[in-house]
Amino acid sequence: MPSNKNASYRYRVLNDCFRRMRDWSIEELQEVVSEHLYNDFGIHTGVSRRTIEADIALMRSLPPRGFDAPIEVKRGTGRYYYTDRSFSIDKTPISGHDLQAIREATALLRQFKGLPHFRELAALLLKIEGELELHHASSVNIQFDYNNLLQGTEWLSLLFQAMQYQQALQISYQPFHAQKPTSFIYHPYLLKEYQSRWFVFGYNEQVGEISNFALDRIKNIAPSKATYVPNTFFDPASYFTHMIGVSRDSNSTPVKITLQATKSMQGYLDTKPIHHSQIKKRSNKTHTFYELYLIPNQELIATILRYGGELKVIEPAFLKEDIIKKIL
Repeated sequence: MPSNKNASYRYRVLNDCFRRMRDWSIEELQEVVSEHLYNDFGIHTGVSRRTIEADIALMRSLPPRGFDAPIEVKRGTGRYYYTDRSFSIDKTPISGHDLQAIREATALLRQFKGLPHFRELAALLLKIEGELELHHASSVNIQFDYNNLLQGTEWLSLLFQAMQYQQALQISYQPFHAQKPTSFIYHPYLLKEYQSRWFVFGYNEQVGEISNFALDRIKNIAPSKATYVPNTFFDPASYFTHMIGVSRDSNSTPVKITLQATKSMQGYLDTKPIHHSQIKKRSNKTHTFYELYLIPNQELIATILRYGGELKVIEPAFLKEDIIKKIL
């Protein structure tokens, strides 16, 4: 369908006109369309006769260019009307290709369940799904990994709005190992999802530096009267370049890491690298060696341990020791 916003709007105004129990001259259609453009968009120039005639011609044309609208002209009068008053361009059948695209898009949008404004989006998705009958099991051919029991998503909207309006917050937070929550003034800058958990990054007045917190451990958030501190501490675009996950010390720096993988693991690591810096360095009959350049953290250790004896750290020595401590 046409992408021009004004054109799409004009087609719908003309559609409303033709659905009424009357016929129209080009001049009358010009007047109605011009009035709507002025009232809704403040456009003073109106539309020309040539534009209206071109719009009618396009509405008559077949999809995907037009709508196959049943517009006819009365002989001798030159007045236009719908031969089928029940027709509407909004009822134009969707092609198979468009239908599949809509199905995939709605399936994708469903994954943003906890994000701000989803309540309004959910209502729209229900309407779309009702029209397309997506609720039938036979129409579902794509699934996403989404945890309906995920905690902490109720804070997404509040944190998102605080970032938009630069609002400092009073946050009550309780880590897994703590017996009771602590409270501090926080200036949020970034929301990030990692392995189905949401984290917020911002300036923590309690420690005087950037801190990140898991949303599922937040107990309460309230507006603070403290003056919001704009982000001059870190660049979100580059902050995660040399790391896996979300945790890092403020003085952390990336290091060269050498990993030894069994031959059975090589294909997996080649198709799904641990990190974008991963390079295959050499191979022998039993093992393949990879080199990475990143910041060692708990997420990296967890990733390496997940492969068990199939993957080992060769260097640096301190990371190898950390892995051994976790095993023992």
